Amino acid sequence: ASAVNTTTGVYKAALAQYQAGNLQFWIPSNHSSSKILVPNVTDVSVCMDIQVTVWDQNLNSDFCWTTLKLSVAGEPSPSISGTIKMADGRPVDKVTIAVEANEPESPFTAQSNANGLYERLVQGCNAYTIQAEKTGGYLNGVTSLDMVIIQRHVLGIRLLDGTYKRIAADVTNDGMITISDMIEVQSLILGRIKEFTRNKSWRFPIADQTLDPENPFPYREKIQVYIQKEQLTNQNFVAVKIGDVSGNARPGFNSESTENRMAGDFVLAVTDQLIEKDELIEIPVKASQSMLISGMQFNLMLRGAQLEGISSGSIEIGEANVYIPESDGIALIYTPQHDVLIQKGDVLFTLKIRAHRSTKISDILSLKTDWMEAEFYDSELESGKIRLVFNALGEKALNLLQNEPNPFKDQTTVIFRLPIAAKVTLRIFDSLGKEVAMRNIEGAAGENREVFTHEQLGANGVLYCTLESGGSTTMRKMIMLR
Repeated sequence: ASAVNTTTGVYKAALAQYQAGNLQFWIPSNHSSSKILVPNVTDVSVCMDIQVTVWDQNLNSDFCWTTLKLSVAGEPSPSISGTIKMADGRPVDKVTIAVEANEPESPFTAQSNANGLYERLVQGCNAYTIQAEKTGGYLNGVTSLDMVIIQRHVLGIRLLDGTYKRIAADVTNDGMITISDMIEVQSLILGRIKEFTRNKSWRFPIADQTLDPENPFPYREKIQVYIQKEQLTNQNFVAVKIGDVSGNARPGFNSESTENRMAGDFVLAVTDQLIEKDELIEIPVKASQSMLISGMQFNLMLRGAQLEGISSGSIEIGEANVYIPESDGIALIYTPQHDVLIQKGDVLFTLKIRAHRSTKISDILSLKTDWMEAEFYDSELESGKIRLVFNALGEKALNLLQNEPNPFKDQTTVIFRLPIAAKVTLRIFDSLGKEVAMRNIEGAAGENREVFTHEQLGANGVLYCTLESGGSTTMRKMIMLR
């Protein structure tokens, strides 16, 4: 190619057009061209759509469009940031924020910190879709109290009083609040399912949207924005723990539940007794106080015994509210449609168990709280703790047999059986109630015998022998002839 005459008017005119950004400067020897980009703005940081064209030696050409981002050195990079908080303002940490765009490595993520804040740098000059997700922890904050509240909403007794409570109540994710949501919560609490079948553990509606408090469905969970070069803030989400309409969920690993136990304790009373290996016994579980309740939940654990059955008392027992994951335990939920008055001494339910060894009921029966809190709810829907208390050994556990011989003259043998070793006291009284003999004995498991002579007793006629252990007493009548 010949040299270009830079003094001609044509060249000068072309140079002016090049400097104005209207022409490209083509350098054949470099197989490239250049163009001056002069944005029609005062701020040089801007996104520009430009056409890129290529030619071959025969001047055949093709082109494409691309977005060119121009920025000033040292200027902050574009970013997206916001907060993840529950409706009551508690921040939720470890929420994954997914950002999708037409960029390399998309989608890319950020994670909320202990204050519920998140931030993600982006390239800019692009459209972005932002959504939040937090997995696992389905039981977090979900108890039978939530079942009670959902049930009363469905029945029209007490409606849910918040937009996000209604979103939390839609456990089946069908845009409605029905008895099906209550059943799904029940299945989760009882351990029949490990996660919701049609919903996530958490949902994250966009904070900046107007929802109908009585019917917030459907709601938006994706933020869609276009970012040129700015730092876009306040892209906030509301964290909703599905199933937790009572607001007891822990929003973070180190956070505390908002649950306040204001209703005191409710005591399940069981009369302790000794049971022999392979013996089949019935254990009535009674209320130790009178109380108006709206529901309860607990998990009983059996150690060294097998559950053979459970029958109703004041609490209705059925397949719907009882789950027996294995024969050594039972999970129970009680959520009546209306408040129920439990009277002191009422038999709530009766367990039928078979012991694998000789032991006491108190050694095999306990409340298990690793996956279900033992709690009840009063008529004001305040929660309280359920405790299991064992009363003194019952008379049935004290097996005092008839003395041999009876009647007797010189001496007699008092016989009693114990399923386990225990301290017992034998007392003998005359017909007037005067104690004539007493022995403290380290009783052995199995049959025990104690011999009493006429001289030791020093009385004639009708005598009464008592066996005492654990605060309970049983008695036999004896006759001594002289």
